[in-house]
Amino acid sequence: MMQKKLILIFFILLFTSTNCGQKKVMNNFDFSGGEQIKLSKELNEISGLTFSDAGNLFCHTDEAGIIYQLDISSGQIIKKFFIGESLLKGDFEDIAFAKGYFYLVSSSGAILKFKEGKNNEKVQFEEYSTPLSPKNDIEGIVYDRETNSLLLSCKESPGKKLKNVKAIYRFALDNNKLIDEPYILIKKNELNDFVSDFKPSGITLMESGNILVLGGKSRGLIEISRQGKVINKIKLNNYHVQPEGIAISNNGTLVISDEAAGKNSYLTTYKKTK
Repeated sequence: MMQKKLILIFFILLFTSTNCGQKKVMNNFDFSGGEQIKLSKELNEISGLTFSDAGNLFCHTDEAGIIYQLDISSGQIIKKFFIGESLLKGDFEDIAFAKGYFYLVSSSGAILKFKEGKNNEKVQFEEYSTPLSPKNDIEGIVYDRETNSLLLSCKESPGKKLKNVKAIYRFALDNNKLIDEPYILIKKNELNDFVSDFKPSGITLMESGNILVLGGKSRGLIEISRQGKVINKIKLNNYHVQPEGIAISNNGTLVISDEAAGKNSYLTTYKKTK
């Protein structure tokens, strides 16, 4: 009898532990109405967002290697600096900050590494190639302290012989190499009742270790576990015309950037409610 009780207690604890890992942290935000700020026309093509360790907000546009520091309260440009001696052109999709460096990723999977510059300064950079390509269409990058790597989310092809999934790869910072196999796979059938075609446009990490993936024009936002399980999903308000970038500040404020898409570009902040 005692043995049966111990077994029962074990499974209860196991179930509780598993559920704790599946906590819907996204519920800590009130998505019914965020604080939206109109950005300058210079940022009409705004794409990725990231916070530095100092808590400053940075962004970039998707056609040139220009990095902007923004005032999170007003959306005003505090400064901008340039990657390289001559202006870099490309399809830059997202930006991350890790251990004193920025990392800017292109849709083809190339990664640029550079330090923060002063206003109008031209900074040197290192470039890392990966086996990824425009077929994968990399749209998101975020630093993961747990694995000391950059997580890269694919908008399109998840990789060879992979179907009906969306993939997240891992770029290890200890050797600056991409791990060949996807780190996380998200099953499309978990999203069929949510949006018809979820295409990741941005990615960020929560304190819990759960991952938020932004769905671009679909306005979908999902919270997933490290195993790729969809824990929570919502559809953002329709004032998000084309959400491209997502980041979480040191104090837990969630920030989303919207490309102009023929209208205006915006920065929207959502503060924790619990």
